[in-house]
Amino acid sequence: MKLKNLFCMKKKRRLLFSPNLYFGEGIDPNKMEKLREKLLSKPLFTKVFLLTLPENDSDQIDVLESKYLVQDYYANHSLRVVGIAGDHDDAISLILKITEDCLAIRNDCMLKEFLKWQ
Repeated sequence: MKLKNLFCMKKKRRLLFSPNLYFGEGIDPNKMEKLREKLLSKPLFTKVFLLTLPENDSDQIDVLESKYLVQDYYANHSLRVVGIAGDHDDAISLILKITEDCLAIRNDCMLKEFLKWQ
């Protein structure tokens, strides 16, 4: 591969969306496909917060503003998205909702295990 082609390659973000995705207030689930495409093509202008499953063992949920998806790190790592919120406060409310659901179903607060999917 020529050196010029190496630098011109477009990096592909990998966002894996949970089949049981949580939506914050102001996020229309019916427009999910359009939002997904915007996150993949123009994350700087999407202005949403993503709740993702962390790669490490010590965290439960990561909160990431969509504009950070342009960083090189996210071009090389898959993100497992479990929720989408309109702003930071909405993301915190969504985490509380997920925690309440987990507690009601599992009787514990093991959010990472509760949110995992195959």
